[in-house]
Amino acid sequence: MEATNDVDSTATNIVGVVLAGGIGSRLYPASRGHRPKQFLSLFGNRSFLTRTVDRLRGVTDSVFILTRDEFVEAVTEQVSDVTVITEPARRDTGPAALYATQHIRKTYDTDPVVLLAPSDHVVGAGFDTAMKRMSTVAAKTDRLVTLGITPTRPETGYGYIEPAESSNTVDNINGDAVSWQSVHSFHEKPKPEMAEQYIEAGHYWNAGIFAWRPTVFNAVVADSPLASLQVVLRDDTDKSVADAFAASDSQSVDRAIFEQSEATAVVPTEMIWDDIGTWDAFDRLATQDELTDGTVDTQAVSGHNKQSNTTTCEETVTVGDVEVQVIDGTDNIIAGNGGHISAVGVSGLIIVTWDDRTLVIDKDEAQSVRTLVSKLRENGVF
Repeated sequence: MEATNDVDSTATNIVGVVLAGGIGSRLYPASRGHRPKQFLSLFGNRSFLTRTVDRLRGVTDSVFILTRDEFVEAVTEQVSDVTVITEPARRDTGPAALYATQHIRKTYDTDPVVLLAPSDHVVGAGFDTAMKRMSTVAAKTDRLVTLGITPTRPETGYGYIEPAESSNTVDNINGDAVSWQSVHSFHEKPKPEMAEQYIEAGHYWNAGIFAWRPTVFNAVVADSPLASLQVVLRDDTDKSVADAFAASDSQSVDRAIFEQSEATAVVPTEMIWDDIGTWDAFDRLATQDELTDGTVDTQAVSGHNKQSNTTTCEETVTVGDVEVQVIDGTDNIIAGNGGHISAVGVSGLIIVTWDDRTLVIDKDEAQSVRTLVSKLRENGVF
């Protein structure tokens, strides 16, 4: 789809929206219902949320944080100078994106680029360039834009974006051509064999970072499963909006909006990125210095009784403020927010002690923490 205007992204307001209403349950027990992942400081002194906001400040004109009522106090304690939007209920990223976009549309007289990002990922080199390219495509085409990360491994914990074969370009303000492709389809988290096939086919990781103009977004939503919610948001009465949210299904922005439209684009990037969604991700973090980009305190050292935010102890990664003693054990991940943990004769484990909770799980089962959390919720002890 060709652009209907010649506005440069630098002449268009770019508004960052940080999604901070989730839990990050796979990092249990550090992440809990009352203490979501985005508020944790697992490496260094800054939380996932503050790192995200700081990154967006450099590439946007203003930043908003979308969260839930119960998290507003924690948000403002960590980021006091950012406008906070509260969604009526947690309904995944689809309704959240619609709610935030409607708020931005009413706040700005222009048609700004909305840059939507999760609050709990780790990003290194290439972020600024990737965001500027996304914003340029969103500003200069009538498309919903997503970011595609070039994969470095057959990861089964991420979704994938299948691009169209042909490539397109738009001119940036400095005259450089920004490449983008139409989105052919989105794929959920695959089995290992399928992940390898996706990489061979040139698919991208789905980082959950999006950009669009409200006029384009609303036109697509009008023919999507979120159309009825969109109508209620336009009427804008507190009770009707709350009722409509409560009645809405939980849907991702990918499934509810992007998959309903052909007016989509993916901007590829080799930006260093990791969602640190599960405890085994710290194996990567401990060895990938390029991921830190000077903002994540990561080091690899050997020996016993080492205390650090993220270190390697006898091939065991330690996370948080914890002392570790390992004897005859390798390839473990040990995390805690205080105290001392000893491990003797065990390998390939994740051992986490946080406050009054302890988790012990095989590293190969790291994704299964989600299943555990579901069970804990059923029993009212999450």
